[in-house]
Amino acid sequence: MAKLEKEWEKPVGEPVGLKIKDTMFPGPPLKQRINQIINRLNIQSNRLNVLLERLREKDKRLFEKVVDAYLKHEVDRAKVFANEVANTRKTIRLVDGCKTALESVALRLETIQSIGDVAVTVSGAISVIQSIRGKLGGILPELDKELLAINENLTGLLYETEGPSGMIGAYNVTSEEAESILKEAMSVAESRTKERLPEIPLGSNTTLTNKE
Repeated sequence: MAKLEKEWEKPVGEPVGLKIKDTMFPGPPLKQRINQIINRLNIQSNRLNVLLERLREKDKRLFEKVVDAYLKHEVDRAKVFANEVANTRKTIRLVDGCKTALESVALRLETIQSIGDVAVTVSGAISVIQSIRGKLGGILPELDKELLAINENLTGLLYETEGPSGMIGAYNVTSEEAESILKEAMSVAESRTKERLPEIPLGSNTTLTNKE
């Protein structure tokens, strides 16, 4: 156990081709590098939380317009605003789901106790972050840029600890787990949206576009 702890605290070994570079410019311990990545993930989660609050305020304003239009018997106007509410809630579910997934990734990285835990946990984190980039990249380019940088750092850690062959094996093992994390996060976001936001006051015969 003491030996594993020492390995965890010291810088990880790199491929032979990089040993000269390591001698001249030694990197920080693995634990420190992972903690830095966790902090960066938490910063991005906080940014998404700020965006969520803004979207919820927007939803509230639009919902009030739907109600106001119905009180004035302006049904067509109410439907227009209702569609805007539906689209806003779609974005809320997406952002909330991605935020939850990022938080899950950060928590999983915090559970790493030794070099032996790196492969599966880090490769799963890379897969989840890549999926989040695909979902939010077109909406939040700055977030996409930061997540790309984080994934590059994680890929570097994985290569250093496992090498090329180990990386391939780790990705194959964790692809299903990463998908499961995303599905769970989106399900949580869906439940939160239903709990926190009121139903759109439309009759049963009214159909909204982009409601899902």
